[in-house]
Amino acid sequence: DSAYVLQGVTGWMFGWEKNGWKTQAKEDVLNQDLWKELLAISYRLKSVLTVRWEKVAGHAGVFGNERVDVIATAYADHEKPLLFVGALSQYEQIIGGDIFSLVETTPSKKKSSNKNKGPAYSYVSFVDGKIHTDKTWAICEKRVKGKKGVKFKKVFSKQEEDELTKEWLG
Repeated sequence: DSAYVLQGVTGWMFGWEKNGWKTQAKEDVLNQDLWKELLAISYRLKSVLTVRWEKVAGHAGVFGNERVDVIATAYADHEKPLLFVGALSQYEQIIGGDIFSLVETTPSKKKSSNKNKGPAYSYVSFVDGKIHTDKTWAICEKRVKGKKGVKFKKVFSKQEEDELTKEWLG
C-alpha cells in the first residue's frame, strides 16, 4: 500500500543500482540494504515468474495487504510472526479465498453504501470462533496479530458491522 515502494521497485532501484546507489541529487539512497535485497529478490522472481506490482489501498480489508501489515508490524516490533510456507493456491485454500479479495468468506449480497468512505465505524475480527468488534485498528491488530485462521475487516457503519457479523457466524 506504499506508492514509494511501488515506484522504487518498478523503476527507481534499477537506476540507483546503475548510479552506484545514488539518487539523482547525488545523495546516498536511504535504506540501501533493503533496496538491494528487494532488487535481488526481484531479479530472482523475474527469472521464473511474471511479476505485476500493484498498489492497493491500505487498511481497506484486502486480505493479502492486511496480512502483510500484520507481518511487517511484527517484524518492526522484533517479533517473529507465524508464516505460511507453500504454494499460493494452498494458502488461498486455507484462508478461503483470493489474497486480493476483501476479507470475507463469501461476498455480501448487499454492500453498504458507506463502504470505504470516511473513518472506520469499527474493526471486526473473527478469532477462535468468536466475533469481536473494536473501535481502533491497534486494538483489533493486537487480537489478530500472529494468529492462524483469523479474519478481520474494517467496516464503515453499524449496518455493515451487523451484516459482516451475521455472515461470519453463518
